[in-house]
Amino acid sequence: IIQSELKNKICQLGDKIYLDELQIIEQTSSLIGLVELDDLYYLATATEIFIYNRDFELVESLNQQTGLPLPIDRIATLNHRTTENNLSELLISIDQDWWSLDQENLSWNKTELKLKISAALRALEGDALVRLQNNYLDNQITQLKFIQDLHSGRIFSLPGKLLTDLVGIIVILLAISGFFAWQRRKEKI
Repeated sequence: IIQSELKNKICQLGDKIYLDELQIIEQTSSLIGLVELDDLYYLATATEIFIYNRDFELVESLNQQTGLPLPIDRIATLNHRTTENNLSELLISIDQDWWSLDQENLSWNKTELKLKISAALRALEGDALVRLQNNYLDNQITQLKFIQDLHSGRIFSLPGKLLTDLVGIIVILLAISGFFAWQRRKEKI
């Protein structure tokens, strides 16, 4: 569970991430943290950063294809206060090295900062945990998803796909041989 200035709770069950009881990310790697910077929320997993606005609507996601260095260990913000202005930076940690985001170019630069940031993760307890676990279990496999996986063979990975293909070929051969048997019988009559 991550609690920040947000009144809501962010947590991960399985490969899904929830904002309170609402699922916001379906399949992802492990949840790292959440920070706020310039009226945006940055939710980090080990392989992606999801950027949300104040209403928690997805603005953008950063991943390896957009130049994000991986895997992320931590996420943080750093405030620089000068007499002229107040600057903030988004930082991520990868193997004890810190990287800062150049927001204009959306590129990452290695920094020499050595920060120690405590984790803001806590275990969810009580009724909220029970409700979330029930919601998670209820939404795991729907009947439609099960039927789709069964028909496509995804339910048993590669052997399931091969078995589904084999059964399909057998059904086609049975239909063809049945047609020929019916045709011969019709000619005899």
